[in-house]
Amino acid sequence: MPGHVSWIRSQEDFTGLLGTLSLDKNAAIPIHVLIDPDGALRCVRVGSIHQENYGAVRALIAGG
Repeated sequence: MPGHVSWIRSQEDFTGLLGTLSLDKNAAIPIHVLIDPDGALRCVRVGSIHQENYGAVRALIAGG
């Protein structure tokens, strides 16, 4: 599942990002933020995503 990667350069940047996503500042990584083609936030998931999740991820991004 290829996608855009955003790099966080400092602890402050990371904590700020978590706040904008309404996540606890101690949330574990990886954190996946899924944005649809129109730029709308569709899903925020803390934890890993596996191959068997591909259908659900695709549906979220497509608006389903």
